[in-house]
Amino acid sequence: MPAGRNYIPIALQLALLSGAAGLAHQIVWTRRLVDVLGANADTFSKVIGAFFVGLALGAWLASRSKTSAANFWQRVALAELAVALLAVPALFSAHLSDWVYQTTTPTALLKLLLPLLLITPAATAMGLVVPWLIRALSANENFTSKQTVWLYGINTLGGVLGNGGVLLFALPTWGLFGARLAAIGLNLL
Repeated sequence: MPAGRNYIPIALQLALLSGAAGLAHQIVWTRRLVDVLGANADTFSKVIGAFFVGLALGAWLASRSKTSAANFWQRVALAELAVALLAVPALFSAHLSDWVYQTTTPTALLKLLLPLLLITPAATAMGLVVPWLIRALSANENFTSKQTVWLYGINTLGGVLGNGGVLLFALPTWGLFGARLAAIGLNLL
């Protein structure tokens, strides 16, 4: 990272877009898995649980990183790319409902494993992003610990905007597949 350059505005934009993409993914995963597993509280709790397990795992993994701050900008980019790539299998999960109900494997086990397999890997990559942004910014002499709170706040605001964008625009306009592509596009952006 070149000395003297203020990367805080860039990090805030990244946090906003990452939060928007993250909760957009969570909404479309929930909608898709309701189609596959049924519309009940159990499905919603499994989707949300798999999402938060992934976020926590990603944050834990990010805390284990010991390389230079300059390397963390590359890691943020790779984490967002990983989210986009790991979200692709959920694009094609619509046809799993027939398989789930016709298989000889106990349905309860499949209903537990499916959200973990489809959601947790991408959510783990999501959990890496903000901690690595903070680590990248920590080398900047303009960065203070108070700005860490703002970074998480902006990320949360992005999540609210992502939910609103998916529910009010993307789903009605483009449908479930298009909304998922839009969330993947935000990660790639």
